[in-house]
Amino acid sequence: MERGASSTFAADLLANEAGDLAVAVLDRMPDGVAIFGRNFEPLYANAIALSRFQVMFQSLADGATIFESIVADTRGAMPHYSDAKVRELAGEVYQAMLAEESITVRARDGRYVAMTYKQVGNGARIAVSTDITDLRQRERELMTARAEANAANAARAMFLANTSHEVRTPLNAVVGLAQILSKYDLPQDAREHVASIFEAGTKLTALLNDILDLSNMEAGRVDIRPTDSELRNCLGRLLRLWRPRAAEKGIDLNLSLDADIPPLLHYDPTRLRQCVSHLIANAIKFSREGFIDVVARAKRIEDNRVRVTISVRDDGVGLSKEDHERLFDAFALMDSTASREESGLGLGLTITRKLARQMGGDLTVESELGKGSVFTLTMVCDDAQTPLMPAVAPAAAQGGARQFKDLRVLIVDDILINRRVASLFLAPLGCKVDEAESGAAALEMIEREDYDVVFLDIHMPGMDGTEVIQRIRTGEKRLRSLKVIALTADALSGDRERYLGLGMDGYVSKPITEMHLVTELQRVLMENGGAAQTATA
Repeated sequence: MERGASSTFAADLLANEAGDLAVAVLDRMPDGVAIFGRNFEPLYANAIALSRFQVMFQSLADGATIFESIVADTRGAMPHYSDAKVRELAGEVYQAMLAEESITVRARDGRYVAMTYKQVGNGARIAVSTDITDLRQRERELMTARAEANAANAARAMFLANTSHEVRTPLNAVVGLAQILSKYDLPQDAREHVASIFEAGTKLTALLNDILDLSNMEAGRVDIRPTDSELRNCLGRLLRLWRPRAAEKGIDLNLSLDADIPPLLHYDPTRLRQCVSHLIANAIKFSREGFIDVVARAKRIEDNRVRVTISVRDDGVGLSKEDHERLFDAFALMDSTASREESGLGLGLTITRKLARQMGGDLTVESELGKGSVFTLTMVCDDAQTPLMPAVAPAAAQGGARQFKDLRVLIVDDILINRRVASLFLAPLGCKVDEAESGAAALEMIEREDYDVVFLDIHMPGMDGTEVIQRIRTGEKRLRSLKVIALTADALSGDRERYLGLGMDGYVSKPITEMHLVTELQRVLMENGGAAQTATA
């Protein structure tokens, strides 16, 4: 259809001065506009539409059907496509026109155009075409950037996982052997050296955990897992753990609990302990003496919703205004002299604020240089309203070694020092401990001997722990009921759930502590009354 014909169609359609103005406006639009009659005869097309779909309009003018005209235009835009493919694409455009839907097509000049079809009355249809080539290019660039970012995140996650595993293995020896040496009758100076080694190993483990936590948070892989728990007991136990550390610096660590705190709340006690521990550790670090007050309050905000506020106040060095501005930046150290004397990467507060916000609250600070600080943690949780059953006391409190006397235990790990540390923790409890240095050797021993519990490393050359647990769980009935605890340096978010999903009964991450190892062993045995009875037989 020629340009002049377009104006003729428009004049016939509008036939007045306003129509002439409308045609002039449509001809200057950046989008293509075309109007078709009831039988798809072209009534009007502006310059852009004619330019983009010249072959189609010419074919219509020559008497072809709308479908064949679309086929002709598609063939001109995509000369390398087969006839069948051309007709398939033309059919999609034709169906979109009938259904008044939008569709993206390629014009003769190689540009991508979004077509929108609408009926405008008396069976007539209007088609509007918008050039989206630049938008598609930006989308492709964004997709490429997203793919590159995902690949970088995956590479970082893999690097952190591998680094974590490699660091935890020697840490397991440092922390484990320090705990074992502390039980020996050593001279006072030697005991102090051992305590220093253990403290250094514990700090390095905490730093490693903080880095992994921060990485997981940035990747959106940290979950909050609420459960019914007693906040009073949670905070009370936590402060009992920190009081000896505070006492070393002559600091009084006090706890005040609001009488309105419900007996039972639905929250994540593990994450809350982590947050409050960071705040207490920070207060101890930047205080030389004096006091630290931990105050917990609760306020009901809805029928079953409670806002918990936990404040940690100290009379330490305080913060300057400049320090306030970057207090929650990861890897930032404050400028005060006291902070320069302390080590750390500033991760604790960053992690605590992120966790608090995931729990529906926040972390704020009020501080003045030389006058101490008050960090206030808030979270929102549910009032569980159901009393808890009395907790089962740990094995050590119920009779110590008698709880595990004659328990047959197999420790599977390809690294000798890891087996030795676990064995030195378990043997004094009365366990009969065997060791296997590979997955294949472990299976042979399991088939030959009756073990009560297997501590199984995951990453071993040859047959790794995942294959061993699969063989156990698909083996004979005696093996399928065997208690297996993962003993692994994999400590990323989700690792515990992953290994329990593979068929493990328990999970202990390296570096192991005696308390963690014994507590998890007791928990696994207590899940099955028969197993617990075997342990005490």
